[in-house]
Amino acid sequence: MTSDIYCPLNIDSEFYNLDYKDKNYHNNPSPTLTIQVRGIDNGDTGTIYSHRDSADISRHPLMSQRFIGLQYLNDKGYNITCHKSNDTFLLKSLPKFHFHLYCHFAVAEIMRIAYGDIKDSIKELIVNSKNSGSGITQENRTRTYTRYGRNYYHYALLPYIINYNGISYQLTIEIHDSIGLTGNNSYATLAKLADFELPHKDKLTQKDKENMKDTYLNNPDFDNYALGDLFVYEMFLGIKSLVTSISEDIKIPIELKHTIGSTVANTLEKALMRFHGIADKKMFKSLTENANSDFLRKLKDTRALLSKVDGGRCFNNRPTTIKLSKNPIESVQSLVTSQSSLVDIDISGAYGKGLSIQDYPIGNPKTFIHLLDNDSNKYLTLREFLQLHGHELVDGLWTMRVSTAKTLKYPQDFITSWIVDVKKIDRLSSEDKDDIYADYPKEGYSKIFSNEIKLGTVTSDILDIILNICSRLQRDELLDNLLVINAMWYDKKFEVSNYDELLSKIADYKGDSTSTYVSDKLNNIVDRCHYWCRVNLGKLFINKLLQKRSEYDKKSPYNTFYKLMINTTYGVLVSKYFNVGNSVVGNNITARCRCMAWYMEKGLNGVQTITDGCVFELDNVVFPVSSRRLTANNLVKGYSKTKDVKRWYTDKLKINLRRKIKLDSGYELFIKFEDLKVDYESDYFKEFLETDYYKSLKDDYDNGVRITYEDLRKSLPISDDDFQDNIDMIEGCYSIEDDVLDHLRNIFPKVKVLHENIINNDGVEQVGYYTLEIKRFANEGVFHGNANYKLSGCKEIKKGNLVDSEDVYKMRGYKSDKCFVINDYENEVGLLEDDDFYDSESIDKVDINIPKIFMDNLSTNPNSIDRILPFNQSSILKIKEFKNNYLNKYINTNLIVGSTLNRLRLLRELSIGQFLFHDVKQFEKWLKRHNQHKEKFGQGFESNYCSEDGLSLNYALLISEIDESIMSDSKINLRPIKHPYIDLLRNELSFVNDVIAKKD
Repeated sequence: MTSDIYCPLNIDSEFYNLDYKDKNYHNNPSPTLTIQVRGIDNGDTGTIYSHRDSADISRHPLMSQRFIGLQYLNDKGYNITCHKSNDTFLLKSLPKFHFHLYCHFAVAEIMRIAYGDIKDSIKELIVNSKNSGSGITQENRTRTYTRYGRNYYHYALLPYIINYNGISYQLTIEIHDSIGLTGNNSYATLAKLADFELPHKDKLTQKDKENMKDTYLNNPDFDNYALGDLFVYEMFLGIKSLVTSISEDIKIPIELKHTIGSTVANTLEKALMRFHGIADKKMFKSLTENANSDFLRKLKDTRALLSKVDGGRCFNNRPTTIKLSKNPIESVQSLVTSQSSLVDIDISGAYGKGLSIQDYPIGNPKTFIHLLDNDSNKYLTLREFLQLHGHELVDGLWTMRVSTAKTLKYPQDFITSWIVDVKKIDRLSSEDKDDIYADYPKEGYSKIFSNEIKLGTVTSDILDIILNICSRLQRDELLDNLLVINAMWYDKKFEVSNYDELLSKIADYKGDSTSTYVSDKLNNIVDRCHYWCRVNLGKLFINKLLQKRSEYDKKSPYNTFYKLMINTTYGVLVSKYFNVGNSVVGNNITARCRCMAWYMEKGLNGVQTITDGCVFELDNVVFPVSSRRLTANNLVKGYSKTKDVKRWYTDKLKINLRRKIKLDSGYELFIKFEDLKVDYESDYFKEFLETDYYKSLKDDYDNGVRITYEDLRKSLPISDDDFQDNIDMIEGCYSIEDDVLDHLRNIFPKVKVLHENIINNDGVEQVGYYTLEIKRFANEGVFHGNANYKLSGCKEIKKGNLVDSEDVYKMRGYKSDKCFVINDYENEVGLLEDDDFYDSESIDKVDINIPKIFMDNLSTNPNSIDRILPFNQSSILKIKEFKNNYLNKYINTNLIVGSTLNRLRLLRELSIGQFLFHDVKQFEKWLKRHNQHKEKFGQGFESNYCSEDGLSLNYALLISEIDESIMSDSKINLRPIKHPYIDLLRNELSFVNDVIAKKD
């Protein structure tokens, strides 16, 4: 039997984008300049071929073969021929000629590496993927596959016969795309992680790359730059070496996969199996699948609702605040004295810390079973559930979906609703196998409503807010009004200590693992063996990752990869694609972080909360009025409440002067006022730790070990001379992060997120689950929507000093580059939706930074902001978009996967989602009116606040009046308006006239 042949090649291409006014623009907006190829032999320096798109300007050998692999082999002296065959039986019987193609971001190359019928065959693999046994798809990377029955292969079959040395082979290609190898990093970043030098990648400037045709013709560095992209195979080897070293470092086997998600999921699964002594992957899956999102979403009962893992908190706590200004600060002392500064503060390593305290269960959780979308269902209230099952709950190992039975009297903003058509939960909305970062399933939308909760998540940390922060009246209302649509929990009484005991319990179980639905039965639990055991993820391997990461410089590839593994571990735990995915674990990690973010937002009077942090004012944090306590309902819409109804006020954060002591090898101890906060590693203190005196002083680690300076001196087992030689008192140490935590603990008592004693990843006792880190201070902040902001006059503390740092501009959905504005807006140019095309005649372009221009406009004059003209934003045409819209959009064009798409956009100044609505009905009514008006006139509520010529907008009045109308449940009457700016939006052209790449 003839063996298969394998040919590994590094491939890459260079292309350029035509100007809109170019006569050939409609034929091919992004022509290919060159194709580069290199074998994996170290002696091969690579070869550049000119592509037929650019034959008229070619200065390299023209690629004459229909496929780059054939070109390479023929030019290397191999006598190879290739012809097409439609004989599927013959093709199947032939040995295979495998081309392994190594490239970075293969979606840009896959349809540029071939001509003619082979290119058409590659397109067929893309368009018909999943409808045939072989295909090309794009997830976090471009992937080839073939299925033969139950067998799965990583190559794609092409209907071509290669003849070599008198033997016939079928042509296959297998893509090895490095784009997902370390988490969607650039080629240069990947090279740094792989410890591979790229001597020529910096020789072209950004301007050179944006004008690649001119660079190709006139810049002698082009060739070295292009050939520098042909080391992807070596990148794989370098990352494999890094992973092997890390594996030895942490004593856990790591197998490198094509994506970081798969690598970490495989590592976690192996670590769990090794810890429990599970030898069989099928057994592991059987013990974990009942809490896996992919398993749950396919069920036809309310357990499907438990498949959702909520993401981070994204909420505008002060939606009418546009700009905050403070006095410039020049030093740490002036910062502390004036406290006139904005602070950008985050939870330090939010998900890493959340992981380190999270337990991972093995076994079957308990769940209820009710029919989906059935009005006759009867549910337990939250209070009834806790009365029946509260004693069975383990903190961090239960979750539930709840909905209000009736409108809430007392407003809330800490539970997020999930609005979804329950019939669509089992429909995959994304083919991205490694799109692992939360919010799956992606059907519906998530939003907070003040007086209604629909399918909100409750975990032990959210219950903490209900029981300890809510007022008595609000607590009772939530306990009696929230219906438990379904819950999943690992029953405390069924916990066993290890896997062997679990196996014994499973073997002895006599149930039938079925459950019959009874519509009027409240407590109908799925009948299964509910014994389980657990392991702490921190002890399993997260603490090792955190500890090892801290040993390396932040710029080290080891530090970067350790961080990547920690963050990705969270991702795979909420993913539907991996056996380790667990909805209970995922929801507890994210809910814990959301609760901490809520405490920060409310306690600091923060503006926007974005996942793990917020911006707040040092001189404007929240304090309860004397003899009062802060309650959840009183903190809702606090920005709008008058003083006479407030139970809280704002003032300066209490910043404590701490004395810093430097001990021997630079180790720092902290004194709070006259007391010493000891956190030690010195050899002197290791002896001190064993003394009875120390043990008598030991307090919780929030306060450290309380001891005066003189007592410390007397207690250390060293001479006075040694004490003077090794300990040096330094005045003026501040830790604002610790002051923030102290403040939050004072105003939010009892909640575990802030007060629970834990052992952190350093093995030291710590109060509260999280620590904080200040990213920057600023003297001006501008805020828009839920997550768009500008911070200017920024400073950072480095080595005890304030140093300047760059201004920050963040706008989701808007790039800071690759945009240009349409200058002549009175031309016959129609503004279409983002996924449509437009005519490009008579359009001029100028590079602009959309976030900077818009946020600067808001800062200058929010009562009359200059409106940004329609602008273009470019992107790469990806496989999913091409496949899904091939028949209705791309079939009659010359566009290919990897083409540059130019989309005309208009910045939408109003974000309806930034406001807190009473309930779903109110929100959807406002959204419907806004969208209907926008479809008809090009603008929604903005049209009421435009100037007569439409070129400016009173944004401050717009959001103020909308917020007031929402709170009073009144209506704003929309009015149609005509002016040149809005006319742009009405001149929509049909697809036939607008498509940017018509076929002649």
